[in-house]
Amino acid sequence: MKTFAIKMAATTGMMAALSLAAAPAYSASIFFTPSSQLDSDPIEDAIGTTGANGFSLSIKVDTSGLSSPLKSLLFEGVRDEAELASPNPVQTPESLALLGPVEIVRDQTDLSKVVFTVNFPGGQGIAPDTILELLNVSYSVPQLVNDGKTDFIVSKVISATTVDGSNVTSKFAVPTSGIDVQASVPEPASVLGLLAFGALGATLKRQKKLAAQKVEA
Repeated sequence: MKTFAIKMAATTGMMAALSLAAAPAYSASIFFTPSSQLDSDPIEDAIGTTGANGFSLSIKVDTSGLSSPLKSLLFEGVRDEAELASPNPVQTPESLALLGPVEIVRDQTDLSKVVFTVNFPGGQGIAPDTILELLNVSYSVPQLVNDGKTDFIVSKVISATTVDGSNVTSKFAVPTSGIDVQASVPEPASVLGLLAFGALGATLKRQKKLAAQKVEA
């Protein structure tokens, strides 16, 4: 029985080790803001308004865990043009100096959505354990639909290299959720305030009507 227990423990430990070895060892990441949970669906949300420059986001890189400065970066994103149209990307001076001038290319093969690649071809390199804003992108917003569907997401990192020539693509994580851009909703306190104000107005109106009836009588 003791031998069996030892064998079982060894087998369990080996399986756990294999599981850990198979899991991606993410440390660095690409992410964007704003992003927060505003409703009950699993997709993160962001607030926008209809019209020109109705929404803007900031795309950032985190080089945590890298052993050498990040020299080049290529990643893919997807957006819904029905809600986020006419992008106006502005590269930050820091990312221009450290990663070179950005190249953004739209994939014309998929007409159901806008798939694009963002390429930073190479520069001095971003030091390890650094968070840096790469781009600030503003959009024209034709409409806002809170449909629980993704309007913007960074879908994958295609390649990433460091100044020493290492391929560190596998070290980069991307957000597990995109964002659903929607109109602002009143805060619960504001809603309660409006309801209370409405109830007070109805009470005053009823009292005024009763007073008028007494005068007529």
